[in-house]
Amino acid sequence: MHRTVKGLTGVGPAVLFLAFLSVAWGDTQPVTETISVPATYLTQDQHEKFALDAHHEVEYVAPAGWQRAAQSKKDEVMYRDGKHVIAVSLVKGIDDMSSAIDHRIRSAALKGELIHLKNQKITTPNGFIGSRCRVTSRSDGQHGDCALLGRKNFMIAITSVSEEGGDPVDVDQLISSLSLKEEG
Repeated sequence: MHRTVKGLTGVGPAVLFLAFLSVAWGDTQPVTETISVPATYLTQDQHEKFALDAHHEVEYVAPAGWQRAAQSKKDEVMYRDGKHVIAVSLVKGIDDMSSAIDHRIRSAALKGELIHLKNQKITTPNGFIGSRCRVTSRSDGQHGDCALLGRKNFMIAITSVSEEGGDPVDVDQLISSLSLKEEG
């Protein structure tokens, strides 16, 4: 007997939507590599980071007052504020930014998510280069803004969506805060 699942409205679909977008490149992370991060509210100017290797990390300023998702993958963090969700993910080991972006678009399409590149290039103060994009879910019509930025051999994907047709949150400050740090 087939039962419909009830109660899938709200922030849940937005989180699922971003989770599908984030699994788009390279080696998949096994479940054992998923880390448990307690849900916390972020303070003003709180810095978050992803390790690239033993000596380098990507750092950015997280959205103040938002809640970091309780479960995060090693190279992905999600933030929630009411009906808004922002996902930041790291893709390591890319050889060509254009190919990485194309791969991200194709992988998302296989999961029912459409990424449309805007004709807006991004160059950050710290040397990240990329493109702005728009993302839409074929299943529920949710939409949002995204940015795909790279530097050297990695790419950062930032996605902002809002449920129920609302406008996504602007992520320009987060994009501008991206930096590459070298540990001494």
